Amino acid sequence: MASVQHSVVVDYNNNNNGDVAVQIIEQHPNESLPAPPEEAPITSGNRARLLFVLGFMTVLMDLATLLYKAPRGVWFETRRLAYYITLAGIFAAGSAEIIVAFWMCPSSHVTSSGWRRALENVVLLASIVPFVAVIALGGFTVLVKI
Repeated sequence: MASVQHSVVVDYNNNNNGDVAVQIIEQHPNESLPAPPEEAPITSGNRARLLFVLGFMTVLMDLATLLYKAPRGVWFETRRLAYYITLAGIFAAGSAEIIVAFWMCPSSHVTSSGWRRALENVVLLASIVPFVAVIALGGFTVLVKI
């Protein structure tokens, strides 16, 4: 008598209002499990959208810091000009992120070459630095819903 194994596959489909489907599959020892569905690759449009949101939030938080937060801390209390130059640099970086996001938009080019994808990834990773800097200067609390 051959032993039968049972496998449970949980499928979370975001298109159906967060419905969860559960399948119980009977597997005989000489059969293989079905391959899990592959995740969709991150496209140029998704990278552009993420960079736009990150740049927009950086610029918005930078302006809020400039308008509502006085220079504070050991370094910036005595060097106010350095505080405002730092905020101006963060503002320029956030604005550049928004411009690059529009350049990365899929409608701006027909094909995405390898060097362009590499440049998009580098810009996206580098855009985290001004975002973290403005969070540190402004003392913001960032909530992420996963």
